[in-house]
Amino acid sequence: MRTAAICGTAGLVLALAVAAAPAALIASYNFEEASGATVIDLAGGDDNGTIVNNATRIYNAARGSQVLDLNGSNQYVNLGGSQDMLQNVAGATLALWAYVRDLLGTSGNRTILGLTTTSGGKARASIGFENASDKMRGGGRAADGESSMSVATDDVAFTLNEWHHIAVVNNYSSVAQTDAPAKSITLYIDGQQAFQRVGGIFTGGDVTSNTASLYAAIGALGNATPTEYTNALVDDVMIFNTTLSQSEVGALVPEPATMALVGVGLGAMLLRRRLR
Repeated sequence: MRTAAICGTAGLVLALAVAAAPAALIASYNFEEASGATVIDLAGGDDNGTIVNNATRIYNAARGSQVLDLNGSNQYVNLGGSQDMLQNVAGATLALWAYVRDLLGTSGNRTILGLTTTSGGKARASIGFENASDKMRGGGRAADGESSMSVATDDVAFTLNEWHHIAVVNNYSSVAQTDAPAKSITLYIDGQQAFQRVGGIFTGGDVTSNTASLYAAIGALGNATPTEYTNALVDDVMIFNTTLSQSEVGALVPEPATMALVGVGLGAMLLRRRLR
């Protein structure tokens, strides 16, 4: 989605949605700044990011907008430390557009968006790709002390060198939500469910720990020294502090030319008091 700070109908859609107080949308980035290292949080919060190691904004005709260009070796956007984005919440959704250029043959996982809870890089919520494969992965932890991250990996190969909308929905709670069973991780590609893992995960509790996320980053797994860099173009990054249904995820997928058709519905679906 775009914002009115850009132009056109798609910009109006997000501007209207934010104005309607979409409590679930707690951070949003579209990389339309004219220059400088600061990436503005369009959700109205104080979670602006900082471009690190000269990642660039470039115009992309397929997206009809500027996008973030990441080299996969050392570039990322630092969203800062001590983040309260996903503190003491029962669910979370990470969503974004990505044009991934290279995954196979790399060592280690690749993270496009990650919030971590400790200096050891334990993810509270993250979305990216599996080690040396073309499979999308996502998940996180409920309690900071969980030794193992709960992970779901899709069964369908992710197509490189194409734009795709990807999302992960974490239901940390033992209470089922629409399209998000109790204790589940759901992965979406282009608005369609790619994989769902249910049960035996998020063992540390029904909400995330009441501590700030220590690090957060776009293009890497946030840490004192970020890891798991991704070679990709990225656009329209969104963080929600609740689970989204499949229809709500799907409302994020239409291209800008058709976004106005779903604007009213999206605003209604996300109309909640902001919980920060």
